Amino acid sequence: MKTIKDLALALVNATLILLAVCLFLGWQVFAAAERTSGNLATAVETIRPLRADIAETRDELKGLRDDLAVIRTGNASLESPAAQALEARVAALTGRMEQVDERIAEIGALRDTLFDQMLDAGTARLTRVAQDIRGCAPEA
Repeated sequence: MKTIKDLALALVNATLILLAVCLFLGWQVFAAAERTSGNLATAVETIRPLRADIAETRDELKGLRDDLAVIRTGNASLESPAAQALEARVAALTGRMEQVDERIAEIGALRDTLFDQMLDAGTARLTRVAQDIRGCAPEA
């Protein structure tokens, strides 16, 4: 009878230990998800101004098309005020497009960095949990 009592007690202890490990792992997963969502929120905030720049660029292109239509129908020379205004708008649009390209490059770099950080953090956490479960201590 004592053996059955000891086995039952060992079973309860093992179940509680397993439950504690599962709770710990769940806590770690939710903590990682929270950090990741914070990083993604930062990335989304970076994208919002880019969308506004793209909308402004579309409006500018529409204006340029209208100006080109005016120049074509009026047979204006390249020295006319309309042509010079068009040239200035093209230069401004080129500058905006360069800024948009820079922001797209920054977002790509941010995405790659976030992915690398998530992968490194997940691997390190999994290694620590595996060492803790095995009873190993990491080397200093």
